[in-house]
Amino acid sequence: MSGKGQELLSILAKLAVDAPVVKTVSGLLGAMIAYALPTARLQELAAWVGASVAVDTITGVAASLKQGHKLSSARWSRIVTKLIAYYGVLFVSVGAARQFPGSNPEYWTGLVLGVLFANEAISILENAHVLGAPIPARLVKMLKGRLDLAEMGEPKKESE
Repeated sequence: MSGKGQELLSILAKLAVDAPVVKTVSGLLGAMIAYALPTARLQELAAWVGASVAVDTITGVAASLKQGHKLSSARWSRIVTKLIAYYGVLFVSVGAARQFPGSNPEYWTGLVLGVLFANEAISILENAHVLGAPIPARLVKMLKGRLDLAEMGEPKKESE
């Protein structure tokens, strides 16, 4: 078996070991869905966010491999961390919206899910660009600007 094939088997073995934790977390989060997503419309939007996370993960792994990065269980744990953070933001927004009389929890939940979906869509486009997919030049320029701003930190001072 080739080196990449053995690496893939190693990754799958690590995932299998981590599966009980993932299953437990998924079960707990799944039990709270009825609270956060009471309508079919919100459930459908949440499914789109979930699908976008899956696509982002797949394209992210492919982009990482193309760039020569090693995959580790630490990288896989970032996916679980992301999902926990997403659920956390979702539940905080639902809880907060339900505390204010006259507030529309469905509106706020939909807004949060829309932002999460947009974030995943941007990440998918970034991964697709790394993989060599034809992305319009204007969009690539916008994405690079976003990446440059994220990596810049504090502006550099020019020496006199």
